[in-house]
Amino acid sequence: MINSKQTTILTPERLFRLSPLLSYAVMVVLFWPNLRAFFVFDDIATLAMAAPQAGVRWIDIITPQGNGFWRPAYLVLTRIITAWFGLSPLAFHLTALVPPAVAAWLTGLVARRLFPESRWAPLIAATLMTFHIITWFAGITLANACDSLLTVALLGGVLCWERWLKTDRFGWGLGVLLFWFFAAASKETGVIFPVILTLWTWGLDRGSRRAWRILVLLWIASFIHGAAISYLQHNYTASYTTAGAFSLSPKNFGRQLTDYYDALFIPYLHVIDWPFVSFTIPNWFYWILRFITAGALCAFALVFLTSRRPRRIVMLLVIAIVPLVLPSLMTGKPAGRFLYPALPFAVLAVVGILIRWRPARTVLILWVFFALSFYVSYDINTRRIVAEAMGRFTTALEAEAKNWPPRSTVAFLYHPHPGDPLWRGIYVQLHANVFIPWAHAKIVLRVTPDTKFVYQFRDPRLVRLPLK
Repeated sequence: MINSKQTTILTPERLFRLSPLLSYAVMVVLFWPNLRAFFVFDDIATLAMAAPQAGVRWIDIITPQGNGFWRPAYLVLTRIITAWFGLSPLAFHLTALVPPAVAAWLTGLVARRLFPESRWAPLIAATLMTFHIITWFAGITLANACDSLLTVALLGGVLCWERWLKTDRFGWGLGVLLFWFFAAASKETGVIFPVILTLWTWGLDRGSRRAWRILVLLWIASFIHGAAISYLQHNYTASYTTAGAFSLSPKNFGRQLTDYYDALFIPYLHVIDWPFVSFTIPNWFYWILRFITAGALCAFALVFLTSRRPRRIVMLLVIAIVPLVLPSLMTGKPAGRFLYPALPFAVLAVVGILIRWRPARTVLILWVFFALSFYVSYDINTRRIVAEAMGRFTTALEAEAKNWPPRSTVAFLYHPHPGDPLWRGIYVQLHANVFIPWAHAKIVLRVTPDTKFVYQFRDPRLVRLPLK
């Protein structure tokens, strides 16, 4: 007689053990149309700051950047890739998917600690992180790896902190410190690291006096790090602060925070277009939704602070607010990549709700809906089209640059770099610094007295225009 237990091969536990590889494989399939494309947008700037082909030294990577940020983690990763594989877009894109795959696995591990009563919770959490459309923003370009690396650091820190609270072993405490440094080196918003650990400790009521003393030290270290970043932002001419990208207006902060929080659960409202259909939502609807969300956030915070041991779902909903606070000070339209560090906690809250019912149908619908979005979304397809045009522009640029005298001033009247005129000029210059560094060309967007050549990009060719 065959034991029925031996006939079950694909149990939730066994599938979850394979989740890092499965998540990465699924992401490769979802991202495949974009994986074959060229570098795009901030990838060019990342290469200019880290690639040895652009003449960048190691000391340049670990010192503050020209925009007032200190993000050595993703720049070191870029340096390694370009040193091993050269300026390979495919290697770049495949590497960018590694941190989101690790983040999906770590989210599952946190789910296993939070919801031990459910065999399916870890697998559901990992798969929702894998298929979620917000993952596209974190994995589409290595320039956004600062957000996915920060997410890995936050989740790793939570897991190490949880184990240290239970075992008091030195190794887990050292892990917390290393993940704190990793978070700080990933992105300036890594200052939220001790905030999340504090909320976690408060919510689960597991903190000893020693634990709270360590949290105070982490708060002090993060405050010093934040003060240093603030100093850089106020003293670098190309920083977000000096460019006026931040605002302390309560109206702007409230609007941005509620929009970001809504986008965690319904990303199609603010950060990506709706799949299959196109329609305009009236502005009054957004304001009603913002007031509802603001009320919900206040209720979550009140329950969390007044309950001795609040429900785990409430704790997760409160923690999800923290990574969104600093991005909400920005004045532009909500950006999908800023959502990624908060996404695991929102996903875990959803998992906590789903496991109380039969989740299979709901999870399957979410998987299919998100997966289709990767292929039918106008935003995603536009990114691929622009990247392909960038590849053709680079090929034509390399061919034409062979005819230029050294240190020529070259004007481009049209090119595939998007954005406002100022940033287009900076990016085309960086493009030249990375792919034709031997030319030492100065790029301008209009004809100047010292201009030697004038070009217009007529896809797929660079057409040389008469110099007038």
